[in-house]
Amino acid sequence: MEQLHTKPKPFNFLNNIFVSAQSLIHVINMHGKDLIGIEVGTGEGANLCTLIQNCQNIKKLYGVDPYLPYGDYIREKYDGETLWQEFSQKHLDFLKNRCYLNIANCQYTDKLELIEKKSIDVCKEFSDEYFDFIFLDAYIDEESVINDLENWYPKLKRGGLFSGHDIECDMIEDNVLKFAKKHNKEASIFNSCWAWIK
Repeated sequence: MEQLHTKPKPFNFLNNIFVSAQSLIHVINMHGKDLIGIEVGTGEGANLCTLIQNCQNIKKLYGVDPYLPYGDYIREKYDGETLWQEFSQKHLDFLKNRCYLNIANCQYTDKLELIEKKSIDVCKEFSDEYFDFIFLDAYIDEESVINDLENWYPKLKRGGLFSGHDIECDMIEDNVLKFAKKHNKEASIFNSCWAWIK
């Protein structure tokens, strides 16, 4: 019997309600054409693939993650205590492999590029006012929050969307709101995300 060779269906990220960037889809879709964006802190790539499948106006979307072990205070509070969580190299290798698998099967592989470097190093590779939108999700402590806000904001075009995750963490919220005020902006907060137009 002759076998039919059919191309496998792409993974479906269209209705992935469990990814943080889901909250940004409507804003990005109203933000113009041929957009260039970046997610700093990519993990398994669910945000990248969700955005690229839902936002046909994205021309290029970068993901940034060094996939190196780290410890993270940015956890939701339980019983009034902030949890410390460590992520091993084995765990990060798993996330990286998942990310490449997701990208390879998300239908718009040609629009996605994963950069395996630290946030601070990647930031230097792009000119100021290069991106139409930026989504920050890599910070693990107060220093990295401040650094990512300061380093990535100049890379955003005027009128671009500046956004990020983990606003439910007091340390993130304090620094994001302080940074927004410094630039005469007011952050919109929805679900676990924050955003404003530059």
